[in-house]
Amino acid sequence: MLIQAPPVAGVQYVLRDGRVPGGGVVIPEERRYLAVVIVEGPPNPMPLPTDDAVKRFRLPSIDPKRVTARQAAAYGIIPKGDGVVFTIDRQPFDFDEARQNTLGEVQEWTVISRNNVGPVSHPFHIHVNPFEIFSILDDQSVEQLDRDPKTGAVLPVWRDTIILNEGWKVSFRTEYTDFDGVFVQHCHILDHEDEGMMELVEISKPSAAEPMADAGAMEPKRLGAPYPAPAWSLPDTSGKMQKSADLLTRPPCFSSMRALPACAATSR
Repeated sequence: MLIQAPPVAGVQYVLRDGRVPGGGVVIPEERRYLAVVIVEGPPNPMPLPTDDAVKRFRLPSIDPKRVTARQAAAYGIIPKGDGVVFTIDRQPFDFDEARQNTLGEVQEWTVISRNNVGPVSHPFHIHVNPFEIFSILDDQSVEQLDRDPKTGAVLPVWRDTIILNEGWKVSFRTEYTDFDGVFVQHCHILDHEDEGMMELVEISKPSAAEPMADAGAMEPKRLGAPYPAPAWSLPDTSGKMQKSADLLTRPPCFSSMRALPACAATSR
């Protein structure tokens, strides 16, 4: 998001949370104020970039003919005993299971919010790979994405986070081109994520050609082999260079500020 400040010093703006939460939740007015933006200093005229100027930075659209696999995920809060469970596909987070994908795949995902505690919206977020949304259908199956005024075609948009409203359906395409390993998808409401609305996603290097998978057929599987961390070399607070390879020869060290001298002696 790019914002252009007015050319007059002394102007102040209040950044305010304008969301309308569901489920009868009420946000006190004083908690809606997030920040005060103050315009000061000499003017520095900077025009906003034109659409053509930023076009080269946009990712190219994914051709639907390139899709090689499909996925489906349902975010939901479900009652259990005297409480509730925060889930993806009716399962809370499991450290040992991951949704399986293959490096080089072009996937088409369908994600929804389906709760058994009343209507709840969940902001879907996935790490590492952005996705191109090509359809957002509301609870009446009405398309919510903008359309090209000349052709009437739906205009896809790139995101890494999108709200999942109860009864709506979001469809997107994504491509795994660069990195294998493990990351997560999760609800971007912090307490929902912490309560278990998160899932590991594993990208494996291809071993053999596999047929296209049907939506919803991709069951989580046990994690594969551990993935080594990348090598690094960084200066510490004293300016001395520390290398990841050096840490492999040292015993593990867990310290509080009180135990720091003993920890330092052990690491030498």
